Amino acid sequence: MNPTCPTCETTCRKHGRTRTGEQRFRCGTCGATYQEQRERLFGDFRVPEDKALMALTMLCEGSSVRATCRITGLHKATVLKLLVYAGERVERFMAANLTGVRVEDVECDEIGDSSGSKRRRRRGRDSTMRSSATPTPGLLSSAPASSFSVTTSDGARS
Repeated sequence: MNPTCPTCETTCRKHGRTRTGEQRFRCGTCGATYQEQRERLFGDFRVPEDKALMALTMLCEGSSVRATCRITGLHKATVLKLLVYAGERVERFMAANLTGVRVEDVECDEIGDSSGSKRRRRRGRDSTMRSSATPTPGLLSSAPASSFSVTTSDGARS
């Protein structure tokens, strides 16, 4: 079945292919030439999909934004926009598909982060600093039935 013209809404005929191999169509009534719009993974971004996926994979693996920019050759603003776009799509997916998840068991435990521990280990530099690393408390919640975990941090211990 041939698609309809986006301009005049009449049936169109095949009219060759693009350089990338996508099918083109031409309207017999108005003469408009177009190709079917395929859904793109990253919306209106003009970045090649493999490069965008590499950038998001690097960020998920813990690479910094600047390191991701250096390796992929993308601009910092582009990497940050990709990150926001991916986060919004994940949020929409979770809102639509993860409703009514039944949690049977919840296990909570404190987890620590040794942020600032190198500064605190310096002995003799500042008498107000403690010499040992004090972990920053957080909360780990895991539900074995649904395999989710959430981590939050609420400040240093006193």
